[in-house]
Amino acid sequence: MTISRDRLEEIQNIPDEEIDTSDIPELGDRFWANNDVPSKTLKRIATYLQPELFEDLTRLGVVENRNLSNLLATLAQQAVDQAKRDGRLGDRAKGDK
Repeated sequence: MTISRDRLEEIQNIPDEEIDTSDIPELGDRFWANNDVPSKTLKRIATYLQPELFEDLTRLGVVENRNLSNLLATLAQQAVDQAKRDGRLGDRAKGDK
């Protein structure tokens, strides 16, 4: 389906209060329990990966049925937990660095 630039601009300029959303169902608790929206307290990072590593991680995410962000967060947490067990990280509660 194509749309003219004029029609697109017309649609973009419709005020929110004039848009009829009565045929759209409300999002219930079940939706929000299973959503993938990150918490506002989480910190965002960006990194560069070798193409081979990116492909391997993407395949691992498919095998484990997880998105890449979730998979990387889990792997990072596991690495930090192991470093703590090995004594390579201090205790934040004690003010160690």
